[in-house]
Amino acid sequence: GNMCTQQQPSYSGASVNGPFVLYTRGAEFNSSGSTPSGYYSHIFEGAGDGAGNMAINQSYTNDAGVYSASQSNGGLTALTFDSAHPGRATFASSSGTTYLYLFNTGSAFEMSVGDNGSLDSGWLKSQTQTSFTYAALAGNYLLGEMPRLSGVSSGSVGEYSLTGSGSINGAITTSGRKTLSWDQAMSMTYTWDTTSTGTGTFLVANGSQIPASCAVISATKIVCTSQTDPAPSIEVIEQ
Repeated sequence: GNMCTQQQPSYSGASVNGPFVLYTRGAEFNSSGSTPSGYYSHIFEGAGDGAGNMAINQSYTNDAGVYSASQSNGGLTALTFDSAHPGRATFASSSGTTYLYLFNTGSAFEMSVGDNGSLDSGWLKSQTQTSFTYAALAGNYLLGEMPRLSGVSSGSVGEYSLTGSGSINGAITTSGRKTLSWDQAMSMTYTWDTTSTGTGTFLVANGSQIPASCAVISATKIVCTSQTDPAPSIEVIEQ
């Protein structure tokens, strides 16, 4: 994991103000033991109102290979700040309670413990990019992966080149338990998600890589998740 120094003496609704991207991956557990029964990932693009409320503008979910997308959560979700633990805030979700551990304005670790036997972790990051065009994303990026919550899962690293015309080219190296595959060539295209314009979300298809859904965080950072992988991870694409 990561340890970050808290940058503020106190945290309140003003700590989550403006656009953000929240991305997580997790595991589901059945009642018979501690072995995961499935894996999932989420990407949310939304905005905080600075008064302790959040709204979701677009969301992507892969639950054991079953993909869904929703344009909005239909309203505001209230954050509750823990006065005894500065920086810790919670909000209610459909499956249980989600915890945010803020270490700066718009920056937090995420952990969710679900009533249905699920556990996930991830990050909340301020969305600082405001120009969502192919030209604005063009450049070379390194790819890293937040793998599924399993000790035997494979992970990937590599390099992507995003062009000003909506193409992605590059190569990745995949490794895991008893497997290693060097420099696999990748060629894809992507299009902005027109169901939720202006949110910096886009869809990857038409290539050697499996379909994916993505959100732009900044001029140098993007996060994606597979739409079809039954054990999805979160891909972090960063300059």
